[in-house]
Amino acid sequence: RSRRSAWPPLTSSDVCLPTLSGRSDSHGGRPDGRPTPMSLRQRRATAAKTTDDAKMRRKAAATAAAAAAPTTTTTPPPAPAAMRPADVDEWSVEHVVQWARDVGVRGAVVQQLQRHRINGSILLDLTEDDFRRAPLQLELLGDVKYLASSIDYLKRRGDDARDEAAERA
Repeated sequence: RSRRSAWPPLTSSDVCLPTLSGRSDSHGGRPDGRPTPMSLRQRRATAAKTTDDAKMRRKAAATAAAAAAPTTTTTPPPAPAAMRPADVDEWSVEHVVQWARDVGVRGAVVQQLQRHRINGSILLDLTEDDFRRAPLQLELLGDVKYLASSIDYLKRRGDDARDEAAERA
């Protein structure tokens, strides 16, 4: 009974002998074009490198996905108005902060609104340029666009409410 190897048996022509230049005669392959068998150490090193490469690709993909996280510029859902006046112009800084949290604005941006004492009337006057320039200087385009879109929604909602009140009168 002989044990069969996964690799075909080696012949004298399969052996790679070093030349005077330091390179092997077959330059990493057999004369018939087949690759030479790898040692166990080479296979493990290749498997480890492949695993490390795959981990790095997954990490890079996760980082790219996080950077491109869905920061939508679509119209956000209406903010719960349970504790806020109906007229945005009457909102205090605390009302603006609560509204920003309710519509999903990032915490760092909410802190900026609070630190700069943005109340309802100021909020309605802010533009994308105001968010990009000092002192607010929001760095992420998604934050700027989302906040501007949310404020536009508030303005449209206020206009609609005024139009309905005018029709009733």
